[in-house]
Amino acid sequence: MKTIELAQRRRHLQLIKKLKDGKTLTAAETRELAKYEKKEKKGKKPNEIAELFCKTQALAASYSGVDKRTIQRWCKNGLMKDANHGYLKQQLEAFRNNSGQPDSVKAREQAANAEYREAKAQLAKFEVEKQEGKWLSREEVERGRVARIQVVTK
Repeated sequence: MKTIELAQRRRHLQLIKKLKDGKTLTAAETRELAKYEKKEKKGKKPNEIAELFCKTQALAASYSGVDKRTIQRWCKNGLMKDANHGYLKQQLEAFRNNSGQPDSVKAREQAANAEYREAKAQLAKFEVEKQEGKWLSREEVERGRVARIQVVTK
């Protein structure tokens, strides 16, 4: 029994650490965290739990320093709301730090931008090498191929 409790506490700490690192939780992780928080709630005072959440959209907006409509947009982008407590402050901070995007979307966007910059740099490198004469044009290669075929057939 102690092993199971230890594993549950460890998972609870992992979820809290993920939030503190500014990462967003999936819906399943949010439910899992809520389950662990309910177990913890028995030993905590109600106002300690209330300090972790913003009950309304207006409070969430003022806490984040944004407009209520921004909170609504964040909800469409994946911001979760706990039915009992409201918006988790750590998740609000993560959305604010990531320009209103969950971590996964922000990471994909950054990876795509890096890949685009890399491809653009590679293209510029090829252009410079072509101008320096390191690469042949398609027409030149085709003319050489035709000439070799003609020599072989004679």
